[in-house]
Amino acid sequence: MKPSYKNKIKDLLRPAYHFGKDIIDLSGKKRLQKNIALKNLYKGQRVFLLLTGESLQQIDITKLNDENTFGVGFIFLHKDILKTNLTYYMNAEPSKSLRPGNPNWPEPYLGALKQDGMVQFYREADERLDDSTTLILNSDNYKFIPGNDLFKGKTKYFIKTKKKLCLNEKIPYEIAADLTKRSVSGGGSVFFAIMIMMYMGFKEIYLCGAGYTYQPRNVWHFYDNIVFPKSIGREKAESEARKAIANHNCKYDSTLEFYGLFEKDDLYRTVGVYKVEQGLHSSTHQTLNNYAKSQGVIIYNVVPDGFKSPVYEKISWQKILNEKIPGNGGKT
Repeated sequence: MKPSYKNKIKDLLRPAYHFGKDIIDLSGKKRLQKNIALKNLYKGQRVFLLLTGESLQQIDITKLNDENTFGVGFIFLHKDILKTNLTYYMNAEPSKSLRPGNPNWPEPYLGALKQDGMVQFYREADERLDDSTTLILNSDNYKFIPGNDLFKGKTKYFIKTKKKLCLNEKIPYEIAADLTKRSVSGGGSVFFAIMIMMYMGFKEIYLCGAGYTYQPRNVWHFYDNIVFPKSIGREKAESEARKAIANHNCKYDSTLEFYGLFEKDDLYRTVGVYKVEQGLHSSTHQTLNNYAKSQGVIIYNVVPDGFKSPVYEKISWQKILNEKIPGNGGKT
């Protein structure tokens, strides 16, 4: 059977599977009931969602240390994460997503992915995140935590996800994103993170490092980009960056393009883009943005010079520094 047909069958069976599973999962149901404490906890406030795109390198996240912040994925690999006072960290992925062979696993930083991938991932997050960071994790992965002495000093909440992002503007976010039940995730961490932040009552959400939503689409993560030491000179760095992109295109039969170099610290960082009309998951982003607006929530996209934001309202990092957090001020 072809993978596409298998996925369609899984999508059809998934609601019934979740329904039956949730009925018998009494301990999971009890864990989810604790999430009522998050409902409208930050009503009317703003929050910065720290994603893992390469463009995050163009933001000084230490300036957000007095702000509400929300991180996902491998954000704990960022060298300044402990200086940011990260408020929340979410990982909604089930354990099956972290098995040997996962191409997204950053092996240079974390070593080879082992059979107990979820435990390995959680241990890294536990060691690299401060105890003041509140965790939001997949309820099905709770089984990995007590027996491995994980997250002992951290506050934890647990969630369950639905794959589809089915939203009705007539249904308020308190119901659509009810974390005391299995909630819509949209099939991606950014979508579920935004739904969770809406449930928490945030009215301004700032996306940082969301390069795949830009036009052109900005690729790579902040931790796996092609970089060169400034000591080789800009001309040499550009030449080597173009060669690396050409090799990438040859290997993966892709259309990645060189879009310049960005200087940070002692490195030249390659800016690579795909010049496509529609961004990755653009229709889902549009659905979510429309729903957010209907609920009085504004989603801003922190976008560097040279890029557009087709879906979310564009804002520059400099404007945030000048108007939102001048002097690295508080959470007004």
